[in-house]
Amino acid sequence: MCILANRTLIFCAFLFGVFEGHAIADLITFSFSSVDADQSTVVKSVEGLTMTLSNPTPATFDADSDGLVVFATSGFVLDPISSFDIEFSMPVSLVSYRIGFRGNLEGNETITLSAGSSESVEGGFDDIGATVPFVNPFFVAAGQIITVVGDDGGDGTDLVQWDRLTVRAIPEPSAFLLMAAVALPLGTLEAAKRRR
Repeated sequence: MCILANRTLIFCAFLFGVFEGHAIADLITFSFSSVDADQSTVVKSVEGLTMTLSNPTPATFDADSDGLVVFATSGFVLDPISSFDIEFSMPVSLVSYRIGFRGNLEGNETITLSAGSSESVEGGFDDIGATVPFVNPFFVAAGQIITVVGDDGGDGTDLVQWDRLTVRAIPEPSAFLLMAAVALPLGTLEAAKRRR
């Protein structure tokens, strides 16, 4: 649709590249550090996308220079956490996380991310510093809650920290409709000019 004429092509490139401040399917990475410690809600914004972490069980999030504690049982210096929620201000698909620290894992621990009928069960956590793609990189709508639940596999003291979380920002379907609605008339005008 955007190959009709030079001016139309430039305008379409502008729309596709700049609409809502994001190119189509931008990768956006959120970083975690000690500033996220002792918070009941962690809010981060990167390139116009806001991520909110909330409802930590039992009480608050803990973090240090190795990143945010996403799952921990008692027995570590950092506070235990068994579940929390993630929400994004625009539609995203999960891409990857980076292990900031892992401790005392026997291999049967899991972290399950779920939203509606979509679920990704993460386990067998790689080495510290490893970027791990989500098993099921599912899509969530803006404002849809992703629930994150850790399971220690019944073996006691475990700890997993993420220092990065990467998602793919997906413009709303209405953005595509707007782009098409603007590009089609422009393309038609350019084609009519060429025929004259």
